[in-house]
Amino acid sequence: ESELDSGIVVESELDSGIVVESELDSGKKIQKDRDDLEISQQSSVIRREGYCVTYGDCGGFPCISNTPAKSLSSPESLTILAEMCPHLQNQGRYCCDGVQAEIIKKTISAADILLKTCTIGKINLRAVVCDLVCSPNQSQFVEVTQSEKFDDKSRATRTKYFLSELYSDKVYNSVKKHTRLMCGNFLRDCTKEQFFNFLGDNRWTKLKTDYEIGNHPPRDDITLNSHEHITCIVNGAGYCQC
Repeated sequence: ESELDSGIVVESELDSGIVVESELDSGKKIQKDRDDLEISQQSSVIRREGYCVTYGDCGGFPCISNTPAKSLSSPESLTILAEMCPHLQNQGRYCCDGVQAEIIKKTISAADILLKTCTIGKINLRAVVCDLVCSPNQSQFVEVTQSEKFDDKSRATRTKYFLSELYSDKVYNSVKKHTRLMCGNFLRDCTKEQFFNFLGDNRWTKLKTDYEIGNHPPRDDITLNSHEHITCIVNGAGYCQC
């Protein structure tokens, strides 16, 4: 009887192993299904000039909306864009609404305090943030990687932002003398990678962003964001040396 019982225990342990293995297989299948869904969703996104991947405010996060960029009718919102995102002010259509323009102003103002003596760095940094939220061509270089339900909509909680190596170098070089303050490390300057990691994930930003920097787009439907910036050669009141 004891041996039989022992046999039953062994068999039970084997069954338990099968259950564990089954759960692992199930977990792998769920992850694969999620990966396949993400690939499927990304491949169905319209990525071209004048299209957004997010638009509008969903409780402090951008709503997922793969739609054409829209005009801003509020004079107050246009004033904010002219002040914070001057390179976008004449675009006419944007991937942000008035509420998001207000959020951008609050977010950027926090960084402005650290860069108040460096106009070049401030303008270049603003351009990166403004393009993430408001650029009318947002769909070409921004990808939603994490989302959640919000009322009857979905909102982005994490994005991936594709930047060219050259553009990221120029932005970093224009602020690198202030990176100790910006990265919260007072003992040494932070690297370009650390700077962009901090820019994408800090206590002032609800939407988290992973900056993917490279010389070539990872896929045919992605464009690396890069545009004219103010270089460190410009001199004048308020312009810092890089």
